[in-house]
Amino acid sequence: MAFNKINSSNNSFYRKQKKFMLSDDQINLLREAFDLFDMDKTGKIDYHEIKLTLKAFGFKIKKVDLLNLLEKYDIERNDNKLSWDDFMQLMTEKFSERDPREEAILAFDLFDEEKKGKINLKNLKKAVKEINENLDEDELKAIIEEFDMEKDGYITKADFLKVLDEYYFD
Repeated sequence: MAFNKINSSNNSFYRKQKKFMLSDDQINLLREAFDLFDMDKTGKIDYHEIKLTLKAFGFKIKKVDLLNLLEKYDIERNDNKLSWDDFMQLMTEKFSERDPREEAILAFDLFDEEKKGKINLKNLKKAVKEINENLDEDELKAIIEEFDMEKDGYITKADFLKVLDEYYFD
């Protein structure tokens, strides 16, 4: 386990750094993406295929940075192609660099189709349908009620982040 040095006034101490792990859903999505972008079906993906995969997962990366990542993770072969294992190490690093609060804001913005800064029942119904979740209207109303701090029938971005801050973010 890695440790981060924390400075607090004149005192220094070490805090355990949490090891980042991908969820099963993320691993499954990555496997699907790897298989999809392994266009020549060699079990390896090259620079262009990796760039497409990163873009599909919302990562913007400069050519020089991608070349550095290829050099870092293509340890065995030095052919600028990544195997599944190499790819998983790269993607674990990339996902671990994401700010969960920023990700939550992006998710909120996807739900807020009208760009009014609010999510309503209609938005939530559509989002749930798109991700193939089976929640009935009463369950969706309960979600809105849980997040809705102003009790006006909408979830604002501030409401959304406040609940997430309380339950999920350190």
